[in-house]
Amino acid sequence: PHIRWKPLVRIKVRWLQQRSIMTTELIEKSKQPITATEITREDLFLSQSGLLSKEAMARIETTPLTIIGAGAVGSGLIISLAKIGVKKIKIIDYDTVSLHNYSNQIFGKKHFGRKKVDCIKELCDFLGLDGDFEFIDAKVDEEYEIADYLVKDQVIIMAVDSMEAR
Repeated sequence: PHIRWKPLVRIKVRWLQQRSIMTTELIEKSKQPITATEITREDLFLSQSGLLSKEAMARIETTPLTIIGAGAVGSGLIISLAKIGVKKIKIIDYDTVSLHNYSNQIFGKKHFGRKKVDCIKELCDFLGLDGDFEFIDAKVDEEYEIADYLVKDQVIIMAVDSMEAR
């Protein structure tokens, strides 16, 4: 198939120009001393302002998201999504942090033996992530009525670590 490069190049140039303006603004802001109380929500997401429209950011903030599994994939994903502006996150996991989780999950030694959902909540609080987070200690299996926790038009991410749970 024939690819029309000129429109793609124009889009890339426009994106780079927006990114350049945003980067300059971000660099200038970062040079000035600032306290946590002076940081606005807009400041936190300045690095993606050249990439997403205000409408897209509003959609990210308001779309409910459920992550099933707070292990290797889910634990990092929860923090990353909250940091890019997702405000409504429901985390479902029943497991506890153990030694074999240490190398591939975001948990530290102080989390050993504790519920993953409690540790994720602690990390979100520590990082100052604001949002409507719900931490559910439950195992997803045929007896678990996941429909009770879901709402219409919700994004669901299966980040479980076993085929049985999938």
